[in-house]
Amino acid sequence: MCGSKFKGIAIVQLVLLIIALILSICALAGGTTDQFDTMEALYWAKAEHSDVYQNFWGSCIKVDPMKTCMEWTSANKDQEDIKDPLYAMASLGTLTVIVHLVLTALKLCCEKCAKSLDVIGLLVGVLAVVWTIACFSLAAGSDNWKADGFEWGPGFGASVATAVFKLIAVLLGAISLCTN
Repeated sequence: MCGSKFKGIAIVQLVLLIIALILSICALAGGTTDQFDTMEALYWAKAEHSDVYQNFWGSCIKVDPMKTCMEWTSANKDQEDIKDPLYAMASLGTLTVIVHLVLTALKLCCEKCAKSLDVIGLLVGVLAVVWTIACFSLAAGSDNWKADGFEWGPGFGASVATAVFKLIAVLLGAISLCTN
């Protein structure tokens, strides 16, 4: 029978994964939206001295009193080429954190299967971390967002923070597996 140490690790892991899920949803929403207000709040990149916001989908510009959003065109080949992979990696990162969260919750309910759930959780957790790191790394490597005068936004920051929380949860899962 597992003791309170096991439950303590699982509860901390669960809290970290809930935070990671919220951040992952914010990063995904900020990366995929075509609505100005959402992009303004959760943009991935922004021009420093103007109201030009960018994400995977395209960019939004605010020139009072007008607000307009435009999808990336084929003329912008670099961004067009990475748009679909960014959508896929952000979505897969969010889905895998949901699966990891469910596995961790099940671990609390079924102590007899904790070891196998930890192993599966480690595999899923590593995939979640890899998808998330690949997503923000691809965005960071884009020539569009490395231009002078652009800064990273809360969507990008949420993606990076998601990877950190997921990684800590994976490490706690490994500790739980070793002490179980």
